Amino acid sequence: MHLRSAVLGPVVITLLTIACSQPQPQPAQSPAAEEPKGRIAGGPCEYVDVVGKCTIAKIEAASADDFQCEGGSKKVSFRFVPDDASAKLEYGGPDPASGMLTAGGGQHPSAGWLEANSVQEGAAFDCTRRQIEHGTCSPVVWEFAALKLDEAPCR
Repeated sequence: MHLRSAVLGPVVITLLTIACSQPQPQPAQSPAAEEPKGRIAGGPCEYVDVVGKCTIAKIEAASADDFQCEGGSKKVSFRFVPDDASAKLEYGGPDPASGMLTAGGGQHPSAGWLEANSVQEGAAFDCTRRQIEHGTCSPVVWEFAALKLDEAPCR
């Protein structure tokens, strides 16, 4: 019995190794499923900048469910008008010319931050709407020349 196991064991392992190392047939891929040429899937992102003015449309209390500062934050919405009226606004949902002002990694700013930065309803700021052209990063990124959006918004 031991002799049979000693001979059959290596034979079975060898046959399995040969069978598993053979190229397996791959399902045919339809042309529609292929990645279009010239497009990047992931990796570094490239943006197109659309320069314009952002006017603060509304300032209201942020809800308790929103990402906000301890003690409360303000939800600030704005409207964007590009300097070049023919600029095509890509992405951004049903109203790509509107946005929400956040700072410090996405928080709604405090009333103190808004006051320190002269943000009030009707105020207009030079801004840039960066819309993705290649890659899988955020589709729209807003930049305001006069506002320090990377600083802590909870002061």
